[in-house]
Amino acid sequence: MPSWTAALPLLLLVVLLATAPFFPGWRLFGPYITHGLRDSGSVALTFDDGPDPAATSPLLDLLSRRGVKACFFVVGRKAAENPELVRRMLDEGHELGNHSLSHDPLLMLRSRERLAREVRGGQEALETLGVRPLCFRPPVGIVNPRVWPALVRQGLVVVGFSRRAMDWGNRKIKGLAGRLLRGVRAGDILLLHDGTGGAANFDPAPWLAEVEAVLDGLEERGLEVRLFYFCGSCSRWGLDSHIK
Repeated sequence: MPSWTAALPLLLLVVLLATAPFFPGWRLFGPYITHGLRDSGSVALTFDDGPDPAATSPLLDLLSRRGVKACFFVVGRKAAENPELVRRMLDEGHELGNHSLSHDPLLMLRSRERLAREVRGGQEALETLGVRPLCFRPPVGIVNPRVWPALVRQGLVVVGFSRRAMDWGNRKIKGLAGRLLRGVRAGDILLLHDGTGGAANFDPAPWLAEVEAVLDGLEERGLEVRLFYFCGSCSRWGLDSHIK
């Protein structure tokens, strides 16, 4: 056997460690919730990147009309800029999670200190509004070993997703419902966004039609939208701190 083959295990380990952050469901670096109970008959609906008045406000109208509760993973700075939307989310029975302070898509390439500031800053922005999330969703869903000490200090668990619409933050709205519903099953955590995709004049109507199509499709499949309570919030608006 050639002598160079002795280095193969080390090489494979390096490749595994370099690849694992992009596949957090492997749970190589720590616990990472990606779905609920598969026999529950229900799914969880989650929205990232808000709150944004142009998208979040009409979305809340739609969810209220349909009697649906969702979990919003909010960006700390956007929450601080839109406290009325945070209050409305809580008043209407939705859950809130920490999606970092500024939503840096390259956050997991930053230093340990930067990671800690982003996690802590997201918590502090929401605590100022009377909310303390118990869950964290990293920007673009990527984790690395350096983030875990910051999460432990803040008492946070990581919640990912099992189905995504590949909407690129609402930059690709057409066909969103079909992509998300394809292969959906009980226990799935569905990922959507309540941002404007960077559009200066965002028209929420086509996007809301896709979200409503998602709700219709889940209903047709006999799947109920429920909160899995993986990110219970404690707030002065009456939500109890809990994980069930």
